[in-house]
Amino acid sequence: MMAVALQFYSKDRDRAMRLAHWITDIEKSPRSDVMIILVNRFDCAKADEETVRKVSSKFPVMTFTTTTKQYGWPEGCNAMAFDVFRMIEDEVDINVYQPGDPLLLIEPDCVPISRTWLNDLTEEWQLAQAQQKCVMGAWRKSGPECGHINGNAIFDVDITRKLPGLSDAMKAVRGTAWDAALAPYFKGYWYFTGLISNRWNENTLTDEQIETPWIGCRVPVLIHGCKSEDVWKYAQRKLFPPP
Repeated sequence: MMAVALQFYSKDRDRAMRLAHWITDIEKSPRSDVMIILVNRFDCAKADEETVRKVSSKFPVMTFTTTTKQYGWPEGCNAMAFDVFRMIEDEVDINVYQPGDPLLLIEPDCVPISRTWLNDLTEEWQLAQAQQKCVMGAWRKSGPECGHINGNAIFDVDITRKLPGLSDAMKAVRGTAWDAALAPYFKGYWYFTGLISNRWNENTLTDEQIETPWIGCRVPVLIHGCKSEDVWKYAQRKLFPPP
């Protein structure tokens, strides 16, 4: 089973609910192979009941409240991601997931732009797994010398046990975004994909930019980071064209 963990706090909660509704609306029929996990920070209200009901009409759904009391960037973001990794590890222990299953971490500034995005990412993950990789996402030459894969990415649900020293490294991260801080640990186990496009902190995107592969030749299916409505408007035109 694939797990999709949508993380949010009070300032982006409304946007997260919008994304949860969108993920549900673009799926044509119910499926049991993807679990949607609505992850609220410890000081933020859970997903509203209407959203949980809507998502559950298409997917198994779970709510999870993080417990590590950190705020701001990067400590608040780091704490949420690490709590999700630890929670998923517990779920593996009770056989909800199997080692090798994909965990997709997303934030409210992500937008799927294809109805087949979940299937496409799952198929690409299988290619990564065939190469013994544990991390799959959009790589950029920034942060540490090796660059890093943006944290809106797919991870093996059992990654904290598969990567030597990762659990201890997570505990030591301070003052740096976790995806950059842990890049040296991920480096030997990562797989670059063009299906996720990292447009972090970009304010505007044209249709051409949205459709430009991050790497390779396949059009992205998930766009992260754009701060305007450009990607939302593109996705709505593409997936729900006017009659």
